[in-house]
Amino acid sequence: QADRLAALTVTGAYTATDKRDETKPKPVGLFVHRGQAVSLEYGRMDGLLVIEADGAARIAAAPAAPVAGGSHDLTDPEGRRAFVAAAKASGASALQSHLLIRDGELDLRPVEDAPAAIRRVLFQDADGALAIWQSGARALTLHAAAEELARLHAPVMAMNLDMGSYDFCERTG
Repeated sequence: QADRLAALTVTGAYTATDKRDETKPKPVGLFVHRGQAVSLEYGRMDGLLVIEADGAARIAAAPAAPVAGGSHDLTDPEGRRAFVAAAKASGASALQSHLLIRDGELDLRPVEDAPAAIRRVLFQDADGALAIWQSGARALTLHAAAEELARLHAPVMAMNLDMGSYDFCERTG
């Protein structure tokens, strides 16, 4: 149908080996879905995707996590509680992951013997538009992927989308 909206659905959150609700994989890090807390455990990752109830989405750094018109420091327990309360009240969603590019600069350094894998990255340009970049079939370290993305697209913000064993990417509409 011509009036159907297009959508892209991809894997993104890291998942732990333990379960939530006894049957579903548990996301690693802070994860809120449409105002419902899925995981309130803050991970050691400094990136956050925030999707407001109206669909407006942006990538942010954990010390300045925006939601419902406010900004919260997720590195502080009180800031996390305030962020989650605001997300619940407003119906927002949030996903924590590794920030690769912050304010147009690489936010990671090369690591000796870092694992290489096919990489998928969510990035935001200067106008606030979001896009997804993937390394194709090439296995890259996170640093090499961030360097290539920066060279090709000059994003303002970028965060890793974990592909892992649940990897999928589906376009509809």
